[in-house]
Amino acid sequence: MVDQHCIARTLGSQQAVAALQVLLAESGSVSRSEIARRVCDQFHFVDSLGRWQLASCQKALRSLDAADRIRLPAPQPGGHWPGRPSRLGRPVPEPVAVPAAAGAVQGLQLTLVQTQLQRRTWNEIVATEHPQGAVLHVGAQLRYLIESRHGILGAVGFAASALALAARDEWIGWSAPMRRKRLHRILGLSRFLIRPSVRCHCLASQVLGKVLRRLPDDFRQRYGYRPALVETFCDASRHAGTCFRAANFTCIGQTAGRGRFAPRDERVPAKQIFVYPLSTDWRRVLGTVEPLGVAEGLDLDQFAANELGGAPLGDVRLSRRLVRTASMQAAAPSASIPAAAQGRRALVKGHYRFIDQPSRSAVTPENMLAPHRERTLRRMQGEGVVLCLQDGTDLNFAEHPGCVGLGLIARNRRSQAKGGKTKAKAGKAQGAGSASAKERSKGRQVPAGDVYPDGTLGLHMHSTLAVNAAGIPLGVPQIQFDAPDGKAERGKPLQERKTMRWMRGLRECGQLAGRLPGTRVVSVMDREGDVFALFAEGRRLQSAGVELLVRARHNRSRGKGRPKLFEHIRAQKAQAELQLDVARSSARRSTRRQKRKAVRKARRATAELRWKSVEIRDPGGREQPVRLQLAHVWERSAPAGKKPLEWYLLTTLEVGCKQDAERVLDWYGLRWRIEDWHRILKAGCKVEYLGHRKGERIERVVTIKAVIAWRLAAMTLLGRETPELPAEVFYTELQLRVLRHFAKRRGMAEPANLGLAVRTMAIMGGYLYRRNGPPAGHQKIWEGWTRLTIMSEAYELRDYFERPQTASQHEP
Repeated sequence: MVDQHCIARTLGSQQAVAALQVLLAESGSVSRSEIARRVCDQFHFVDSLGRWQLASCQKALRSLDAADRIRLPAPQPGGHWPGRPSRLGRPVPEPVAVPAAAGAVQGLQLTLVQTQLQRRTWNEIVATEHPQGAVLHVGAQLRYLIESRHGILGAVGFAASALALAARDEWIGWSAPMRRKRLHRILGLSRFLIRPSVRCHCLASQVLGKVLRRLPDDFRQRYGYRPALVETFCDASRHAGTCFRAANFTCIGQTAGRGRFAPRDERVPAKQIFVYPLSTDWRRVLGTVEPLGVAEGLDLDQFAANELGGAPLGDVRLSRRLVRTASMQAAAPSASIPAAAQGRRALVKGHYRFIDQPSRSAVTPENMLAPHRERTLRRMQGEGVVLCLQDGTDLNFAEHPGCVGLGLIARNRRSQAKGGKTKAKAGKAQGAGSASAKERSKGRQVPAGDVYPDGTLGLHMHSTLAVNAAGIPLGVPQIQFDAPDGKAERGKPLQERKTMRWMRGLRECGQLAGRLPGTRVVSVMDREGDVFALFAEGRRLQSAGVELLVRARHNRSRGKGRPKLFEHIRAQKAQAELQLDVARSSARRSTRRQKRKAVRKARRATAELRWKSVEIRDPGGREQPVRLQLAHVWERSAPAGKKPLEWYLLTTLEVGCKQDAERVLDWYGLRWRIEDWHRILKAGCKVEYLGHRKGERIERVVTIKAVIAWRLAAMTLLGRETPELPAEVFYTELQLRVLRHFAKRRGMAEPANLGLAVRTMAIMGGYLYRRNGPPAGHQKIWEGWTRLTIMSEAYELRDYFERPQTASQHEP
């Protein structure tokens, strides 16, 4: 439940009152409880777990009855509300032999109150030993007993937050309508008791830390959603709030002196307000973070600070250094570090110091990418559909032997069937893998104990690229690096197989979908994702809002004596016909990793379309079959000499008609966006030319380059899809001056918007613009960006030398 139902406000409208009067007239002499059930059913008042909100509905109905707007039947006898909490009826035994320090307490644990005995015990302790006593709370609540081997040490209770709190609402940035919708996401720490007989240093702050770490999961299990913030109050005249400060609570102000349970005209002492965020995205959950536009904040001056600023690297100076080095590389993505720094020694030295942080430091790809991930989430929040494209690529560092931490990404044709060769043998071997001989010939020192196989060394990078339904990249929420060992997959446990890369990516999609309740998230994979374990995981994540779309690779068995999966769908009568445009592709010579490919001319193909619900069985027989939809595209009659088109797509999406099947095909067709991004990363940002001596350093640089490559991809596609945007979304004022000057000299239209600015820049990079020709591709964009950077620097120098100089400026 993202927004809570404002039941009283909903039922108080004129239309709702008229509907209630009709319902009451038709109900006859039923009980008030039955009426509340019918109202909840009619108005769909349900919580996150699908349960009717009967208590809130009954309260709203009683208010309308008291205001003579409706007439409820008389209450039935036997429904007396006790008005006070049930008690144990006897004192709770005092704890014995409690140590003086919290670290010495034996068996300290928090017990969630669930049974009747636990509830009575909790009420008894709070009623007799807490200064405020016990009270009957309403709404969502959780209570804990603080237990140990010494006995019960205290109690903790959470309940509904304050309805309105000026200091809190101002600190959050809430409007009144948003507060009414998201107030249920705040919990109040209503009772916190360490028993008076217990004298234990730091026990209170340690208990608070334990309960706050446990609270979100316990609350979600009971109520179906996670709270975002905890609030509590402290009477400054009696307590200093030391335990709250020690547990990282923040004091944000004072109350106005009107207690929730005090009489209307009675004033109570003002109290300090303490709050504690339960998640890093609490502002977004509470509705104070607006979605980002796909082009918002991407101009060169602010790009690095927006996407990478504030990364949790353990030191704010490292976060600032990350922004500076990313900003430097974004201006010249294909240049070396010294060239990008333009000879500024401090920038070069700062970059290498940042990259060379120790292995155990917080400077990890995950932490570096954290701010960009949050910004990506905000861009995803503004979209109705987001496709999370997963794919992997190998980063080849065979030209940089001696780097520690690389793996075997490919074997040479002369490689042995198993394993690699030690350095002693590799020194005599020939081919790309004889790294020791190369190192010694250059006089370099090779790290002891390394093995250089007769194959290609490098890293494997598995990434998730988020795009919207138009194919515009929104960000890179996850990057995984690993150094393959070159061993066969068979016999390895699941945690060590390549499948786990895809599994982790799918689980990341589940986490994203959990934070995007209004967005449809679809995880798209190529044929390597055709693994039953992924389908089973997708079934478990469907409740979180994640859909799965995979191109089938395996012609699976459907049972003994039955045709296999592909033959089964082929034998079905075609349900629709499609016209597909097959793009031209260039020739490719054979390599170790890819087969030779001839030139393919552009053509238009007529294909048959089929769809069917199928059952995918677990080959190991350990899990229940998974029900998926299969969409099949087949060019039955391809031209002579042409390979017919044929795709099998497995998905959890609903495919019940031609439009559904076409939508699935269109979404899978956008998977090529991640291939374009890989090409920009390798050819445009030149990540395979990095000469670092450790794999972890390479991973850090590649993470920075990945965000820069995403920006270049977004620039290309936004220039095509949204040319009407202002050019300032990507370009600085100096760059726009250069583009205007270039366009004027070439007799072209002034780059007054993003589309014209991107086209002008692509022409700088060698794009031959033709009115009916294709738009500029990614390569011309990054080449044009490099040219624009050089021209902008020259333009700036010209301005510097042409303006009047003072005598002091000419002095050496």
